[in-house]
Amino acid sequence: MDITRNERSGVTVVAVSGRIDGLTGPELEAALTDAMPAGGALVLDLAGSDYVSSAGLRVVLKGGRGAKQAGTSFALAGLHPQVREVFDVSGFSTLFPIHADADAAVAALATGDDRAAPAAPATAPAAPIGSLPTLLEEVMLLCIDEDGGALRPLARSVYDQLAAGAVLMELALAGRVDSDLKRISVVNPQPTGEPLLDGVLARLAELGTGTPLDWTFEVAGQGPELRAAALDRLIQRGIIRREEGRILWIFRDRRYPIVDGRERREVRARLRDLLLGDDIPDPRDVVLVGLVNIAGLFGTLLTPAELRAAEPRIVQIRKMDLIGQEVDRSVAGIEAAIAGVMGPM
Repeated sequence: MDITRNERSGVTVVAVSGRIDGLTGPELEAALTDAMPAGGALVLDLAGSDYVSSAGLRVVLKGGRGAKQAGTSFALAGLHPQVREVFDVSGFSTLFPIHADADAAVAALATGDDRAAPAAPATAPAAPIGSLPTLLEEVMLLCIDEDGGALRPLARSVYDQLAAGAVLMELALAGRVDSDLKRISVVNPQPTGEPLLDGVLARLAELGTGTPLDWTFEVAGQGPELRAAALDRLIQRGIIRREEGRILWIFRDRRYPIVDGRERREVRARLRDLLLGDDIPDPRDVVLVGLVNIAGLFGTLLTPAELRAAEPRIVQIRKMDLIGQEVDRSVAGIEAAIAGVMGPM
């Protein structure tokens, strides 16, 4: 990757040549952070790049988020057809202004057509992102009924897909796997140090490359073990406890009453703020929104009126994660198969 930077008519232009993926993304992220003019304008010129992966999309998302927080106008320019397709599929085309080339972007920003509002004065510090160690722990905590401690009644296969999606997305956020519209691969086989992830990472490193759908089903095979490990971790942290019982003295009934509700409240508040606001989301929360959708949890976070108002926002955010889209399709297929077996009610 080659990155150049210049100033034109008071607008900072960062031009990229080469692939933007899990290997080169950190370099571009650092360049955008270094070039961010507080209160000014920044153009990311992608005319020299014909490939962007999900890791590259996260870099763009972080750049746009950082620009908004700094009161900096941010625009994209010169998207190749292949890159534009990825931006369209992921919904990024509706998130940022896109211009035909750097000249058009500079002209728009220099005249103020795309200028951002000044950054608001800092008040209280932002809520921490992901205070629990893993996404799987966060989403399993949200799946527990607050009153009785029962797990949300989902098909086991859906829970398996949920666990697979959480782990694959976490590995992507950790820079260990990367994906595009057709394939997913391990780009860094080094262990993360997180036991919930590293066993899966080792198995995927043996496979090397696959389709997102194939890898989702591969990891889903470990779904029961992954879920059990996540729940055990929540118990060890004193957030929930395990209760064993029987229904009609025959069927086992396992519940997980919440002991310390602070983590759950923090996750719920963070999601509500995101869904009911207009901030550019953090990549980790984009992933969490996708997992909440798979688990069917939006109705537990928002009132019916809020849910109706937030629906366009939810659709927009769900599209931003390419792995999440594949898990969505997988779960939809499972649910359709179950409905077919059950027949009309």
